[in-house]
Amino acid sequence: MQERKKPGTGEYLVFACLVLAYFITFFFRVSASVVLPALSAEWGMDAALAGFISSLYFYSYGLMQPISGALSDRFGPAVVVAAGLALGSLGSVAFGLASGPFALALGRLVIGLGLSPMLTGVLVFQGAHFDRSKYALYSGIAFFVGNLGAVVAVTPLGMALDRWGRGASFIAMAAVASALALVLVALRRHDRPSSPGAGKGTAKVMLSRKMAGALRAIRGSRQLSAACIMWGTIIGPLLALQGLWAVSWCDAVYPGDLSAARLWATMIGIGVMAGNTIAALFRPLGARRRRTVSYGVASYAAVWVALCVLMYVKAPYALTITLAFAVGMTAGISHTLLSAVLDELSPQGEGGSVFGLVNMTGFALIILCQSLTGFVIKAMSGDTSSSPQAFAAAFGIIAVIAAVPALNIRALSAGAGSSGRDKHADKAA
Repeated sequence: MQERKKPGTGEYLVFACLVLAYFITFFFRVSASVVLPALSAEWGMDAALAGFISSLYFYSYGLMQPISGALSDRFGPAVVVAAGLALGSLGSVAFGLASGPFALALGRLVIGLGLSPMLTGVLVFQGAHFDRSKYALYSGIAFFVGNLGAVVAVTPLGMALDRWGRGASFIAMAAVASALALVLVALRRHDRPSSPGAGKGTAKVMLSRKMAGALRAIRGSRQLSAACIMWGTIIGPLLALQGLWAVSWCDAVYPGDLSAARLWATMIGIGVMAGNTIAALFRPLGARRRRTVSYGVASYAAVWVALCVLMYVKAPYALTITLAFAVGMTAGISHTLLSAVLDELSPQGEGGSVFGLVNMTGFALIILCQSLTGFVIKAMSGDTSSSPQAFAAAFGIIAVIAAVPALNIRALSAGAGSSGRDKHADKAA
């Protein structure tokens, strides 16, 4: 087993750059909820087409997750993330300069492809370089900063678009991503692969072995399978709301004040950040952490139901914006702790590959939720503007999906069990 040395300044700099890359990922991810409503009206796109364009990011991002995780395990996150940032910059320019739905969709697709290694890269790096007992702390920092990107992508991006336009805004974002890629390349000597001896032979064989091993690990562990389901059914509903429909839903229920709708959407991201901070302070390992995750996902389901009901009856704005914050907070707590649980349960050197498959499941749920809401809203609204009733029906279905994690509580929290790392060590011994 490779001995872990104490991290130095270089390692912390790489971690900071990887976290900033994750910030950029969230900025791009949520930007569709700001850009697409205005473009839909300008270009005559219906809700289904807008939902499809937004989901293209998640198609490419999600499908690349297992490959990104395996590459980060093998070559180290610094180089892999730098290459992804460069590709994402090209997609940003294409998205900003697009003059029609096809070019816009192509740009969105390339952005997702390029930014796919970011979260996996952060988690692989902290697992390889930092104290495992502080994994939730570093995850909390990463998720907090990443979700700050979601906050910045709503109100401030809306103001930037109003003042400078889509082209200039997205070209500026591409320039920032490219500069960060160059910094990561310069710092790559401070990174090391988590499984440097793996993957002998062709790249195709290496990737196949890594992904097959990760799939066996998930299928062979009831707790890891439950964590995988929880991850996907938390992130899917959250990103359907935060990443696409939050501004539009709020504006449909409380029409006439777009800035208030943007603030409502922003509070979801602030809630996620608050949840990240709370979870980062939670130190216990093993069964106690898994029980805490169970409380988080149960609360997440309950808050979703309450939000849908109160938006349907047009409850006071102050009440629903508080619940929007609570949706984000319970998701933030659950996701931060789940990342640490996944690290505990994954075999040593396979964390990136396992998390890649888990995150692919999450993005499959994002695609499902965004596409489903788009079709329901279109079907119920027709050619008219989207109605509050259409949003209520669409997000009523999403609330059911958000309740699925609560059904897996027993599988995740039953017994202390052995971690994937412990089993790997026993086998090696």
